[in-house]
Amino acid sequence: MMVDIEAIGTNEDGILLSVGLVVFNFDTNEIKRTYHWKLEIDEQSKKGRTVNLDTLQWWLKQSEEAREEFWGERISVEKFIKEFQDACKNVSFGWAKGVQFDFSLLESLFKLYDAKFPINRSKYLDARVVYFLAKKAKTMNPLTEPWVAHNPIDDSLRQCKVIFDYMERMRDDRNKAERYENIKQ
Repeated sequence: MMVDIEAIGTNEDGILLSVGLVVFNFDTNEIKRTYHWKLEIDEQSKKGRTVNLDTLQWWLKQSEEAREEFWGERISVEKFIKEFQDACKNVSFGWAKGVQFDFSLLESLFKLYDAKFPINRSKYLDARVVYFLAKKAKTMNPLTEPWVAHNPIDDSLRQCKVIFDYMERMRDDRNKAERYENIKQ
């Protein structure tokens, strides 16, 4: 699964605006399911989570589409936690583009609500490594699909696409090497 959060604080106790989750099959590059939650802001504030003014000012400079994360129907944190835990059943690894940020804020939120975070830290994978390798190997394909930066679903899907493209390239290279070895024999 790939997760992306949008928050109005960069500390562990920052208020989470929204969470995007994409459940995917790593072997087939298939998107299984997507989730997009907008969390109650006042509820988090009453529990002691904070707003960072610099982050709030940063949000004001983002696109109108990105700022839509501030509006719309929100769900309670308790409901989100249950749905997130359910969505993560049978998930082997948790991916994020920056696991220290996304997973730290999520873990902190779960802890505040005395809930078990469903992914073990030893199963965290950082998409930034794949981005780095793809750029170094010059295999990073330009992403042509329209997407909204800082929308957690769009960001998660984009991150999956980068991983899928890179892994497809690696599989192709491995298959070419195997065919070459078979020809030599």
